[in-house]
Amino acid sequence: MIAFLKRNSSILTVLMFMDLMCFPAKALSTPYDMDPPFPANDPGWQTFSLQWEKHWDGKNIEQLISTLKGIEKNNPDSTNLNLWFSRVYCLKGKRTSGNNKMESFRYAVKYAVKARGLDKDNILAVKLLADAAANMESFGAIVSKYGNWIKDISPQPYIETIEPASNQPGWDTFSRLWANRYDIEKAVQAQKISEGWANANPNNGLLQNWACRSSYCVGEYWDSMGEHDSKALPYYKKGIVYGEKAVKLTPHSVPAKYWYNACLGRSVQTSSIFIKASHFSTFFELVLFFWRENSQYHYFGFGLTLAPMITNGGWVTEKGMNAAGVTVENVLTSLDIAEIMYPDFIQIPYSKALLLSYKGKKDQAIKILENLITKNPDKGGTAIMAENRCNQRMAKALYNELKKGR
Repeated sequence: MIAFLKRNSSILTVLMFMDLMCFPAKALSTPYDMDPPFPANDPGWQTFSLQWEKHWDGKNIEQLISTLKGIEKNNPDSTNLNLWFSRVYCLKGKRTSGNNKMESFRYAVKYAVKARGLDKDNILAVKLLADAAANMESFGAIVSKYGNWIKDISPQPYIETIEPASNQPGWDTFSRLWANRYDIEKAVQAQKISEGWANANPNNGLLQNWACRSSYCVGEYWDSMGEHDSKALPYYKKGIVYGEKAVKLTPHSVPAKYWYNACLGRSVQTSSIFIKASHFSTFFELVLFFWRENSQYHYFGFGLTLAPMITNGGWVTEKGMNAAGVTVENVLTSLDIAEIMYPDFIQIPYSKALLLSYKGKKDQAIKILENLITKNPDKGGTAIMAENRCNQRMAKALYNELKKGR
């Protein structure tokens, strides 16, 4: 909420005040939400909000743009209008091909730049700018034009990326355990509690997602300890069960699809290329969804997800993503931006090293890993401590492999 207020602190006129009044149905629910608020200063926003609720298949993007253009005639200098233009044009770019793709991303950047000009403290404007620019420009070009803006909003806070289930009995106990999940015994206890919730509430998508997320956490720990088959895999399989339920119950939830995909991907990471290929359509659908809807969820989780998928899946994954308009270079650019915004999250440079080694740039990967394995994994606090320790262990293993020339 503090970040939300900071983004919208430049209230210079009554008109701009009205621009910040939002329909109750669209309050900013989470600090990592990429959707701007819906203003209440133009009747067109009610139409737009209803259209946005139906945008999931991408068929009404032109309607959304048309509605925004109608609103623009009355209030072209609305910060939230320009944020929404950027959001929709970026989505259009991710759903089209050819010249229309790049043109859409250019419009997305243009409107994000205008929004930031109207409100220099607007964090979302810079995040939307980074989302669009990473699909069409190199990291060097982005930094030369907008590097100071990205640095101005950095570092971003490290926060839990699933909303709390505060009304659930036992939430306080779970929260204490979850905050200390870097201790594997506490992580296991937290997983058991969330699993109990999910089993007792089979129609609650949020609780299914927490069971999925916590199962992934325990699985990741054992993976980092070199115990994939014997200890990690059973937890990933549990996560898949709960994740699949979460996706069915909340089909438009980025967190649900993200953690389901995370468990599914880890469960087949050591399998044959044929088994990986058999799951590719599921991976493809899940990854494309959170790339389009929120590529920065969970510290630029889209890039964090694709790095091991490409490395482990090879040409199958890379060709599939290329067909959707995503390249390894796009992912590396996003991760470079992510490292500025989240400098203490170890999985970001580790993911870069994975991709660079996959592309044959082993010397660059080794250099990143040498810096990474000497970092203090606890610097970012308890919100990322468990993940940092796991990914640092995985980074050390990759470093040893590359040094041996394997």
